[in-house]
Amino acid sequence: MLGTANAAKSVETKDVVDSIRKAVFRGRIRLHEFFADFDPLRSGLVSESKFRTALDASGLQLGDPELRTLSVHYSEDPNAEQKRIRYKDLLADIEMVFTTAGMESNPLSKTSDFTPQLALKEPLLSAEEEQACNELIAKLAHLVRVRQLLIRPVYADYQRNVNSPIQVDQVTLAQFRNGLSQLGLQVTGEEASLLNRRFAGSASGYVNYVAFACAIDESQRTFSSREPRSYVVQPLTAGFREPRLGTEALSEYQPGRAPTGFNEPKLPTASFADLELSAVLKRLQDKALQHRIRLSEFFFDFDKHCDGTITEPQFIKGLSVAYDKKELGLTESELELLVNEYGKAMVHGARHIQWRKFVADIELVFQAAEMEKDPASKPINRVLQQDVVLLKPADEIRVQQLLTDLRRRVHVRRVLVKPLFSDYGGWSNATKVIDHITRQQAVQSLSRFGIDLTLEEQSLLFERYDTLGTGTVNFVALVRDIDSLESFSGREMRRHAFPQDPDFGSTKMMTAGFRQDRVVPGPILNLQPGRPPTNNDQPRRNSASSPSVLELLSRLQRSAVQHRLRVDENFKDFDRHHDGTITVPQFQAAVAMTWSKHLPLSQAEVETLVRSYSVDKSGQVHVLWKAFASDINKVFNTEALERTPTVAAPSNPPALPLVSAQLSAREEEVVESVLARLRSYCSTRRILVKPFFADAEYNRNSMRVVDHVTRAQFEQCLSRLGLQLNGKAQTSNFAPFPLFVCGSQFDSFVDSFMCCRG
Repeated sequence: MLGTANAAKSVETKDVVDSIRKAVFRGRIRLHEFFADFDPLRSGLVSESKFRTALDASGLQLGDPELRTLSVHYSEDPNAEQKRIRYKDLLADIEMVFTTAGMESNPLSKTSDFTPQLALKEPLLSAEEEQACNELIAKLAHLVRVRQLLIRPVYADYQRNVNSPIQVDQVTLAQFRNGLSQLGLQVTGEEASLLNRRFAGSASGYVNYVAFACAIDESQRTFSSREPRSYVVQPLTAGFREPRLGTEALSEYQPGRAPTGFNEPKLPTASFADLELSAVLKRLQDKALQHRIRLSEFFFDFDKHCDGTITEPQFIKGLSVAYDKKELGLTESELELLVNEYGKAMVHGARHIQWRKFVADIELVFQAAEMEKDPASKPINRVLQQDVVLLKPADEIRVQQLLTDLRRRVHVRRVLVKPLFSDYGGWSNATKVIDHITRQQAVQSLSRFGIDLTLEEQSLLFERYDTLGTGTVNFVALVRDIDSLESFSGREMRRHAFPQDPDFGSTKMMTAGFRQDRVVPGPILNLQPGRPPTNNDQPRRNSASSPSVLELLSRLQRSAVQHRLRVDENFKDFDRHHDGTITVPQFQAAVAMTWSKHLPLSQAEVETLVRSYSVDKSGQVHVLWKAFASDINKVFNTEALERTPTVAAPSNPPALPLVSAQLSAREEEVVESVLARLRSYCSTRRILVKPFFADAEYNRNSMRVVDHVTRAQFEQCLSRLGLQLNGKAQTSNFAPFPLFVCGSQFDSFVDSFMCCRG
């Protein structure tokens, strides 16, 4: 509301016009649009009633005295009964806030800046009142500084309250006093009234809390949302009326405040005395490549004129949004370096930033410039690497001694180091950076290992393995320097080596996550030293010699018949090209999935199968799995039986002969003599042999195979029967009967030595 003066009070035309100018400038109101419909002849004259109607429609809310003053001043004939108002003259006086008259005839003329006239006028206080107010402000400022209070947030909450009249940067008198009480600042009624007069708002009953906060706390002297430009009072520096930096120190940070580029608490980035543009651009390029950031998307919306330039605040805001939470933290000096490099003086005197040129320099990390003009040029694929942190020679020697002690401890205790650190990587409180943990987590890991380092030793390790420069610890590099075998990482990286190592500075990448290939090449299948074979999932008796292919197929066929295995189901999913071949690891996996629970194969047996069905394909060894599956399935059916009707089909169900061990003649005589003695013993005492073995078969600790018991159960049953055998006789008895892993087929055994009984 511009004014609601008493109707009897006279109003100066100049004051009314000034108030209209301010309202028009704030609201960007074009008054010509409201008068155009009332002047169809474009004569520049309207009646007094239409003049009032147009001003009311514009939302200026002028009172009757203001309207009467304007009507008299801009009337064509003030003495006429029906006044006609020269509204175009009023518009010319009002719209000078946007433009200057006669600019088309004078090209050198410039538009005036109306912004300084929007500043609030200082209230008029007497000398005594001014002194008392200054003493009160000094007292309140001392309390705020001692108690470390923030004044502005309390009143900002009042301003945004739904029950508060919306006035920019202003609160009511009651809210102002409530805020002082909430802050614990006790003032008398006279002092509160004095503050109300000193920081009076734009309307009666309001207090300008922003001016009050700036007077109490200098650090709150930031630009207000009311003032659209930064030079209303004086130029701002990075959003502040004056640089809020400590002049006595070399650091460019605000005393008691976090760096301006850090939105999250973290360790401050070191401030470099001599900044180089290339180093800053490299950091920006690395972050853009790491997170695949396209910077043009963050600057394009600011470039309203599409001329490739934006203002400095827009450039800084775009950088802040693009690299938000990317652990970049540009300092004020680095931002100033970028502004000076890409700044451009515009015609109107302001300095803008050439953002397209800046984006082109950053995106060189993705593609080379002007490749369409040079067909022979090739893009450069840049790989991000974490370089080794080099220490001073004295510190390096101490770190080497510390790592030597850690290596000796690991070698003596035979422990794995990496699990102690990697457990912290998945925690909710972790750094969420691959291969990195916090410093506190590193100390806890070493403590779990039984190592308590001094603060000096901890600082040396932290400095050496802070490869990102963010206060974290690269535990993969630390573990690799302690135990070179545990060098696998979650990312592809250079070998972390000491300066004295022969491969220091090497660019060779790790193989399969290891510093070197941790697999020993075998004839066909590779083995990892210290680990069981890849398909050896269950313990079993080692075979004296590798069986032949026919013996292996016979065993596999027997297992397939006993357990009704469909061999094709586990192989065909690996055959993507449907050519009947798969790789060796795929063949191993399919065999393990099919027979691992029923008939686990040894490494030598798998190699025998691979050699028999191997085929060279594209320079690699593949396995003919269809031929292998066909040989196994011959026990169920005969291939191409429809083409050869005379060939006999296999029996249904398949009949497989019992397998017997091959014994020498001497061993056969020993077995017959033992069985004859056992038959005589059982016949004399009328002992039923089979129930003892059947109970062992049904035991929950048995091997759960029909008609089979384990060797330990076989010996126990013989002992319960009173059949005493020595070790040699037991071995001879085991041999003639079919073996299943480590069990004996007791039906055949019982039938053999009880066949004499009728």
